[in-house]
Amino acid sequence: MSAGSADSSSVNRPLPPLLTESTRETHLLELLKEAAAACQQRGGRLVLLVDGLDEDRGGREGPDRHSIAALLPARPPAGMRVIVAGRPHPPVPGDVPPHNPLRDDAVVRPLTASPQARAIREEMERDLARLLHSTAGPA
Repeated sequence: MSAGSADSSSVNRPLPPLLTESTRETHLLELLKEAAAACQQRGGRLVLLVDGLDEDRGGREGPDRHSIAALLPARPPAGMRVIVAGRPHPPVPGDVPPHNPLRDDAVVRPLTASPQARAIREEMERDLARLLHSTAGPA
């Protein structure tokens, strides 16, 4: 177990039977709170990293489907941080409440592409074009 990770005995337990849609979120938030407290007791911090938020389709698939963004704690418990990554388009899903930090432009930290990433992308695009226009069959 790495430093700052939650004590497995405090959160490693089966889900209670008969969780409903309305109680599932409450249960998840309670588990996050327990894990954050366990990390904090060890002098660490629980970090929840969500990548690809721009691919979150939950809120768009039906009225009973929540987006991942809407399920993230708007106010993480003490000892926990939430880091979210995604492209600006599409925007934050519509089921995310107005008070959620994901809707606050002040928390957005735009990233720029590194020169190394740009060079790798160009090389991969050339390789893809070469493969798409190749007349030879698979090796």
